[in-house]
Amino acid sequence: MKLPKHSAYYITGILLFIILKLMYSNANNSQVFILLKPLDTIISFILDSHSVYNPDFGFYHETQNITIDKSCSGFNFLMLSFVLIYFSVLKNLKSHFFKIIAIPLTLFFAFAFTQFVNASRILTAIFIEKNTNFNYDWLHEAEGVFIYLSFLITLYISINYVQNKIIHTHEKLT
Repeated sequence: MKLPKHSAYYITGILLFIILKLMYSNANNSQVFILLKPLDTIISFILDSHSVYNPDFGFYHETQNITIDKSCSGFNFLMLSFVLIYFSVLKNLKSHFFKIIAIPLTLFFAFAFTQFVNASRILTAIFIEKNTNFNYDWLHEAEGVFIYLSFLITLYISINYVQNKIIHTHEKLT
C-alpha cells in the first residue's frame, strides 16, 4: 500500500501537536512564560498598566485587577492555529526542504497570530467587565470561544484566498 506523498509531514505535524499538548498539560506559568511575557507586554502597553510577575500566579495588573496566567496563555489556540496553517500550506509545497522549513515558519506565524488574537480576547473581556454589569464566568468563556472561533475561521479563509491567488497567478504566468 502506497501512502500519500505528504503523509510523513502530516504525521510529523500531528506528533508535534500531541507532544506539545502533553508537555503543556503539566506545565506551570514559568514553563509557558514564552507565551505569557509577550502577551503581558501587549496588554501593559495598550492599558498603560504595569504588572508584577509571580511564578505561582502569573502577571498581576493591580490597576486592572487582572491576572494573566497559564490559563490565559492561548496555548490551545496556538496549537490549533499551527495545525490549520501547516496543513493548509503543506499540500502546495513541492520540495522536501520547504515542507520541513514550513514547520518552524508556521509555528512562528501561529505564535504571532496567537499573541494578537489572545490580546484581543483579553482586552475584550476587560472592556465587557468594566463597561457592563455582566460578571459571569460563562460570558467570559463564551467571549473567548466567539473570538477564537471567529479568528480561526478568518485565518482559514485568508490562507485559502492567498493560496488561490498565488496558484491562479502562477497558472497565468505559465
